[in-house]
Amino acid sequence: MVLGGAASPGPLNPPDPEELGAAPTVGSVTTKWKAADRTKTPEIHGKGTTLADLKADLDASQGKHWGEGGGKLTMDPVPFGVKSGETFTVTLNGEFINRIPIWDDRATATTTAQKEWDRFIGKLNDHEEGHVSVALAAFEQLAKDLIGVKITDLATKVAKAQTDLTAAQKKMDTDTDNGTKSGAEFGDALLDAAIK
Repeated sequence: MVLGGAASPGPLNPPDPEELGAAPTVGSVTTKWKAADRTKTPEIHGKGTTLADLKADLDASQGKHWGEGGGKLTMDPVPFGVKSGETFTVTLNGEFINRIPIWDDRATATTTAQKEWDRFIGKLNDHEEGHVSVALAAFEQLAKDLIGVKITDLATKVAKAQTDLTAAQKKMDTDTDNGTKSGAEFGDALLDAAIK
């Protein structure tokens, strides 16, 4: 799970509003992200000819979280020289992430084990896509919320959006027990490693 990444507002170069009058404000927002694109690297690999061996390998390399989903948001620096009373364009850059494990030894496992893996990995993929949905909604809301924001308040607004996104991602994991909660939306991602 990605907890939102860090906003990088860059140098804002805000003029002193008391010296120059009204602070410049955001007049438009350009968004640079493709909702269908996902970063899947670096890949997560698991080894083992049985689900029990695979689970042990993934637990050792990944700990409790075998996948990663969500998004990272950055903001381009505000153009230098924006004057008092002017509006300017903010550019937001988003990247969506969905990394789930690849079972390197799947072909040598039993058909029953392969079916359980496929069921599990489908549920884990759904869980990580849930994190992507949370990130996309937050990115789109921030793009709307930035219109009219003063240059002097821009960094604070973006930082608050990042904090809120982190909280929303954590809430999703709490509500689903990190995707393992039975019957929960974005849940049921629990591998039955006892299946042979």
